Amino acid sequence: MLSSNHQQVLFLSNQSSSMEIDGVFEKCNLVSLHQLTNLEIKKICPSSRNSFIWTSEEDRIFKVGRSNVPIESEIQYWKNPLNCFEWKWKERVNRYLRMNKEMASIVDGRVLNLKNIYASWYAVFLELDDGVFFAVNDQDERMWKLEKEIKMFVTSPCSNHALVVLEDDELINIDSLFFQMPSSETDQIDGTIVKAATSAKSDIIFTDKNKMFCRGDNRFNVQNGTRSNGFYSYVRTPFENESLVQQVKCGLFHTAVMLENKSIYVCGQNKFNQCGVSSKEDQSFTKIQFSSDIIPESLYCGSDSTGFTTKFSTSLYVFGGMLKNLDLNAVEHVQQMQITQKKGNNQQQPTESVSFEQVSRFEPFELISGVKGIKLSLKSIPNADFNSVVFGDSYMLVFKRNELIGKTLNYIHLNMKRLGLQIDKHYSDLVFHTEC
Repeated sequence: MLSSNHQQVLFLSNQSSSMEIDGVFEKCNLVSLHQLTNLEIKKICPSSRNSFIWTSEEDRIFKVGRSNVPIESEIQYWKNPLNCFEWKWKERVNRYLRMNKEMASIVDGRVLNLKNIYASWYAVFLELDDGVFFAVNDQDERMWKLEKEIKMFVTSPCSNHALVVLEDDELINIDSLFFQMPSSETDQIDGTIVKAATSAKSDIIFTDKNKMFCRGDNRFNVQNGTRSNGFYSYVRTPFENESLVQQVKCGLFHTAVMLENKSIYVCGQNKFNQCGVSSKEDQSFTKIQFSSDIIPESLYCGSDSTGFTTKFSTSLYVFGGMLKNLDLNAVEHVQQMQITQKKGNNQQQPTESVSFEQVSRFEPFELISGVKGIKLSLKSIPNADFNSVVFGDSYMLVFKRNELIGKTLNYIHLNMKRLGLQIDKHYSDLVFHTEC
C-alpha cells in the first residue's frame, strides 16, 4: 500500500524513452513521489522531456524526467522511478542576478514570489512579481521585465516558442531556444483576443467575435489550410457561427477546439488518428462524433494525441499516438513489486523496501468514426483521489491537485466578475483544471 502522505502520479507514455526514463517503464504506471511527502501540488507543467511540479510549500519546484544526476543502481531507480529531484529555482535566479548587475538593479533577489510557471518544448518560464520573467533551457538563462500588464502567456510542451498577449493585445513571440523576443504585427486581427494556443511553429488565436487568426507555415494543415508566415491571417472555420470557443489546444501539428456547446473540432496531422477520424490524411476542422452521454469539460493535446475529461472530472478519454503501445483490448490489472535494499556488504536486511505498482485501470472506448481510444476513471485508482491531468509531448500525468486552491480562486474569480472587476489572468490560470 502506498502511503497517503506521498503524492502519487499516474504516468502513461507511448514509449519507454519518454522523458528519458529508460528500461523499467512500460505502458501505464502508478508511482509514489516520496520527495513530495506532505506537500500539496499547485500545478504540473510538462515540457518535452521533463515535467515541473510546483508545490505549495515555499513555492518549491520539483523536476521529473531527464536529469544530470546518474542512476547508479536498480535499487536507486526503483526508489526514484520518475527521476524526481528538487529544482532550486531561487538559487538559479539569485546566481543570475549576481552575474547580471543591470537586472539586479531592478529585481530584489531577497524577495522572490512565484506567480506562475510555463514550459515549452525547450524551456521553462517562471513568472515573478512586477512583470519579471526568468527563462531557462539547456544552454542559456535569461531574465526580462515587461512594463505592460500580461493578459496571456501561452505555450505548450509541443511548441518551440511562447506567445505573450499584453493588455492592449500587443503580441510578443519568444523563441524558447535563443530567447529572442520580436513583436508581432496584429493589425489584421479583428476583435479582442480571448483565446490562444501554440503548436510547433504556429500561433492560433480566437477573438471575442469567435473568429480564428493564425500565423505559421500550416504544416500538416495545423492551421486549417491557411499558410501565413510573418503575419496573422483570418481562418474560416465551420463553427464560427455555431458556438463560442471555450478552449483551444495544440499538439505538435494538430489543433483541437472545444466550443461552449461542448462540441469538439480538430484539424491537422492525423497519422495516429489524433483528429478522431479513421483516415490517415491531414484533416481540415472535423467535428468529433461521440456518444451523447459524454459531456466534455476540459481539453488536452499531446504531440500526436487528443484527450478530454468529462464534467466533474470523473473520466478521461484519450485517442491518438500516446496509445500506440497499449493493448486496447486488455483487461485491467495491477502488479506490485517489492525491492529490498542491501544493508552492508554481506547481508540483506528487509528493513527498507520500496513499493511499486504497475497499473492499467482503463477500458477501451470507440468514437462513432471507429477510432479507438481508452477511458480512464480518475476515481478508480485506490487511495489516489486524482482530479487533474496534464499532457506532455508523448506522455501524460494524472495527479491530485490541491482543490482548496482551485475552489478559493474560483470563488474570488466569480465575485470579481459580479463586481465588474478586471480578473487577473495569473490567478484565473490557476483555477481548477487549467494547463500551462
